[in-house]
Amino acid sequence: MLKFLTYNVTTLLDKEKDTDLHGQGKTVGLVGKGFATALDALFDEEGISCVAVQEARWRSQGTTMLKHYRVYHCASDRGNYGTQLWVAKSSALRVQKAEFFGNRTVALHARIGDREVLVCACHAPHEQRPDSEKDKYFALVNDIIAAEKAKGKEIVVL
Repeated sequence: MLKFLTYNVTTLLDKEKDTDLHGQGKTVGLVGKGFATALDALFDEEGISCVAVQEARWRSQGTTMLKHYRVYHCASDRGNYGTQLWVAKSSALRVQKAEFFGNRTVALHARIGDREVLVCACHAPHEQRPDSEKDKYFALVNDIIAAEKAKGKEIVVL
């Protein structure tokens, strides 16, 4: 069984150093490495397989290893947004490839046994954003899902 969670953390930037775990960034955040480490332990204790994190605000894009999780992270935009997918190292979810779409969407192409799966973390524009921005974002997400569904993949959107 897989357990999924979504979590808006407000920020994972380090308040004292004004940086992310990679030492990048200049936007003041509420918490830093200590909070990411605490979340790593908490999610593991709860047996969470995969967590979609919004508003992490890390400045770098890529993959970061924590004690219990691999974190696939988009770069934030001027200290805003920054979407991540945390996959438990012990999870049956085996990531084959990560794709990053701007600062709001991470898509993981993965396998669970013999099944192909797309796990997508999406952080949609807020309601007050212009309709054109929201329309563009949802068109992107729909295109990602449609392309992978056409390949027969199971889809998880968080």
